[in-house]
Formats: sequence, C-alpha cells, structure tokens
Amino acid sequence: MVIDNYRKVELANAAMAELLQVPISPHRHPFAQDIQQYELVALINKVFEDKETRRQVITLPGMPTEKKVEATVVYTSTSEDFFQILVLLYDITEIFTVEQMQMDFLTNASHELKTPVTAINGFAETLLDGAKDDPAILDQFLKIIQQESQQLSELVQDILSLSRIESQSVTQHDLTRVHLGAMIDDQFKVLQQLAEMKHVTLINQVADDVQVVTDQSKCIEVLKNLLSNAIKYNREGGQVTVRFEQTATSWTLHVADTGIGISQDDQSRIFQRFYRADNSRTKQVVSGTGLGLAIVAELVSAMKGTINVQSQRGVGSTFDVIFQRLQLDE
Repeated sequence: MVIDNYRKVELANAAMAELLQVPISPHRHPFAQDIQQYELVALINKVFEDKETRRQVITLPGMPTEKKVEATVVYTSTSEDFFQILVLLYDITEIFTVEQMQMDFLTNASHELKTPVTAINGFAETLLDGAKDDPAILDQFLKIIQQESQQLSELVQDILSLSRIESQSVTQHDLTRVHLGAMIDDQFKVLQQLAEMKHVTLINQVADDVQVVTDQSKCIEVLKNLLSNAIKYNREGGQVTVRFEQTATSWTLHVADTGIGISQDDQSRIFQRFYRADNSRTKQVVSGTGLGLAIVAELVSAMKGTINVQSQRGVGSTFDVIFQRLQLDE
C-alpha cells in the first residue's frame, strides 16, 4: 500500500486487501478507512511523525484464524514538500507457528527429561545416605529407579524416532510386498505381555492372504504405537481388534479398542507432540511419553497416508489409517 503525505491511499494490491480482509477502493481515500488494526495504525503514524522507516511484527485479526505479519513501513521522499509511505506486509504465520512449535517442543522435552532424572537422582542420593541398609526400602527404591530409567529410555527413543522421521525425505520409501496379517500377529506377540497384564484380548481380523505394498519398517512402527496405546488405555478385560478393508485405490487399517475413549475436544490435539488429554487419558495410571501418536501421524504423513480417530468417552476409540494402493514398480 502506498500512502501519500496527506495520509491518503494512492494504491494497494490485492494481497494487501486479502490480509486486511477489506475491499480497498481504487480512488484516493484516508488509509484509516482500510487499516483499523491499532498496532499497524500506530506504526504508520509513528513513521509520519519521525520520517523514519520502521518494522514490527503484528497480529492481524482474521477468519478463520488470525495472521502474524511482519509490517515494514518505509518513508520515501522526492522533495522537502512531498513524501510517501510504503506499507509492506509479509505473512509469517506459518513461520511463527513452526517456531512456536519448536519452542514448545523444547520446553516439553526438557520437562519430560527432567522429571525422571530428578526422581532417579533423588532416590539414589537417599540410598547413598543410608537407606540402602534397609532391604525393604532398598528394593522399593531400586524398583522406582528402574521404572524411571525405563521411562527416560522410552522418551529418548521416541525423540530419536521423531528426529529420524524429520531428517528423511518423504520420498525415501523401501517398498515391499507385506503379508499384513502375519505382520499384525508378530506385533501381537511382542505386546502379549503388556496385554496380559491388563487382561486385554488381542483380535486379528485380517485374513491370512491379505498383501499390501508398503514401507514395512514404517508400517510396523505405526502399528506398534497404535496397538501399544490401544492396550495401555483399555479397560481391564477389554479388547483390541485390528480390521482391514480396501477399495480400488486405497486400503485401510482399523485399530479399535474398548478403552476409556477420547473427548471430542481432545481428538483434534492428540497427534501433537507431548499432548496427553487431561480428562480422558492422564487420570489413568499409564506411563508414556506423549509422543507415540505424534510419531504415528508423522510416519503416516511421510507415507502419504491419512489417519483419523473416532472415539466416545467410556466406549473406546478406533484409529483408521488410510494408504494408497501401490505397485512395486511405482
């Protein structure tokens, strides 16, 4: 937008009108007719007063979401009596969002790392101060230290998994023909001990002859995380059922549980890193890093698939993972 020394708009492009979300008249008119965001108006007025170029990050209201923009207001003059103000808005919403996510991730990771480390250090110091001489306390504290160490190890492994996913190109796929039913059975065997602890029954409804072309290692990690969650957040004596269906262009894996469910408000956030729904999940005594579903979402995205969740509190959850049908020569 170009504003003359009479504070009238001389011209503005379509992008400016889109960011401001107002129709801008092609005829000269006061700039306040178009710009009503306080910080931006104040920035422009400041440049008029000081005759110096200024820059500031501001927030513009908008639908459906607000925008973060870098506003640069440039003072230009061709003579002592005539000058113009050039207003440049650069949309940095996506950049700002990514930076905020990175900051949140570091904050949450630091907190999650600090908790088990503090516990391990505290119990170890107590043992060294003499508590080790009591056999009962020694066993109790060593068990806690072992549990916290396991939690720490899981967190580090999950963070490394996310880092590995991000460092790989989405085009790097090792496609192979996979017997899906056998792969699910293998994961059931790995998680059998966890399922037995909660008396959860694992049901594989995928036929033995089902084959799909996919990246087997990524698919296994997706399945492992979904099954692990389905068991952990299940009710005592519940079930986890895996089903398969396909169309001419896609195939879908359904992982359903009879667990505690996820509230409607939380369903849109469960794929965020470190997010654990307060009401539907964390009230349960369940260990976890809060990264499992984030890993699943990023793996599925890397494989150009989609993941959806259907859930009802107290009834259970179903995660649907949908992939395109591929051929080995693709």
